[in-house]
Amino acid sequence: MPKDPYATLGVSPLSSLDEIKRAFRNLAKLHHPDQNPDAPMAAAERMRQINEAYQVVSDPSARKAYDAKPELQWRQLKTGASSKGTTGRPGPSILDKLGNLFKKQPAQSDLKTVEYHFSLATTYAQSTLPASWGHAIKEFGKALILDPDCREALYNQGLMFYRSGNFNEAWIVFKKLAAKNPGDRDVVQMEIQLRPGDLGSDFGSQ
Repeated sequence: MPKDPYATLGVSPLSSLDEIKRAFRNLAKLHHPDQNPDAPMAAAERMRQINEAYQVVSDPSARKAYDAKPELQWRQLKTGASSKGTTGRPGPSILDKLGNLFKKQPAQSDLKTVEYHFSLATTYAQSTLPASWGHAIKEFGKALILDPDCREALYNQGLMFYRSGNFNEAWIVFKKLAAKNPGDRDVVQMEIQLRPGDLGSDFGSQ
């Protein structure tokens, strides 16, 4: 599965075209086979991935199509049902349901507060101001403190890390979600595309 093009280039999905071009030029210079005579094959593979990523995010229509992928969309909170798989994806397994019988459920007042923090986080997340993104992450976190099973809040927190360019933090979130929800295609997709250590996923940190 191809790696996320933004993570490959080490740029935020909210980066301008000029920022993307600058990152591409720096990476192309760093990983060009001529600059890596000791590992020309590996360098050629890196260049292939860099070029493929750049082709996606430097073309307005291709970038728009990529950004519209289902796994990159915000999830909506369903009132009073945050732990019941209400995101349009597979719900909890039988074992999950049995476990929930012995798990303390959030009080009604807590659920209202969860909704408040979730709504506030969503407002911050939709801002184009970088200063608001940290507030969004914190508000999703507050919702999770009150209801650790709020999968929508955790998913959106992962997306917020992703959109702000914190790809490793995003991967940690989606890895956690994938362990609990292996049947959720969007979660698994994000975990694989952001997984560090593979070619194409850690260029931005080099």
